[in-house]
Amino acid sequence: MKAKATFSHPDLGNLSFLSFLNLANTGLAGSIPAELGMLHWLKVLHLSLNGLTCPLPTAIGNLTRLPSTLSNLSHLETLNLFNNLFTGDIPNSITMMQDLILLSVDNNDLSGPIPTNIDMLRSLQ
Repeated sequence: MKAKATFSHPDLGNLSFLSFLNLANTGLAGSIPAELGMLHWLKVLHLSLNGLTCPLPTAIGNLTRLPSTLSNLSHLETLNLFNNLFTGDIPNSITMMQDLILLSVDNNDLSGPIPTNIDMLRSLQ
C-alpha cells in the first residue's frame, strides 16, 4: 500500500518550461496546488489514480498550453484526472480548451450536467 503524499511544493512553479507532467498513481492526496497554474507550457497533465480531492481548482485555469476556471487552458491537449476524489460540477469553461483531445475525469464524485457547449471541443476524441 502506497503512502499518501500531499501535492504541494513551492518550487513546482519554477518548472516553467515543462510540457509533460505525469504524476499518475503516485499516492498524491489533497488538492492540486496553485503553483501548477504557473506551468504555462504544459500540454499533457496526468494526475489519475491518486487521492486528489476538492473541486477542480481555479489555478488549473492558468495553464494556457493545456486544454471560467479552465478557460485559460486553451492549448491543453490531454487532461487525465480519473480515479481521484474530485467533487462538484465539470466547469462550463472547459469548452474553451480548444486543443483538448483527451479528457478523462471518470471515477470521481463529480455531479451536475455535462457542459452544454461540449460540442465546441472540435478536437476532443
